[in-house]
Amino acid sequence: MTIGHSAGGQLALWAAAARKRRPHRVSLAGAVGQAAVSDLERAAQLDLGAGIVEEFCGGSPEQAPAAYRAASPAVQLPFGVPQLLVHGQRDDTVPAAMSAHYADVARAGGDDVTLVLRERDGHFEHIDPRSAAWEAVIDWLRRFS
Repeated sequence: MTIGHSAGGQLALWAAAARKRRPHRVSLAGAVGQAAVSDLERAAQLDLGAGIVEEFCGGSPEQAPAAYRAASPAVQLPFGVPQLLVHGQRDDTVPAAMSAHYADVARAGGDDVTLVLRERDGHFEHIDPRSAAWEAVIDWLRRFS
């Protein structure tokens, strides 16, 4: 199981995609993205993190398309593992629409994706283990126990 928040959510989802790249070496039960940057091309277009996505990928999507294909979870769908996306609708750092779109694409590809949109949450509630956002993660993880 992988779990990550924001840019860590991108990594958690990307690790789940590794199952396709290295099927005999990577075995995950699922992945959780909390306010995840799940689509790096869209993140670059929105200038999330004031250019950090372009820095990470070595340029814009037009300048470094291979890097975006290799690192963006949205491009690598479907993964074949259950996924949970939890996102606050008041998130002004990573738009909740990114998770909603990702969930739609993943489901269209046959993935089992649960999307939890938290009406009153922003970007940082996810990092508080006492929050309702974390409770949604814990509830979802119980299905694996």
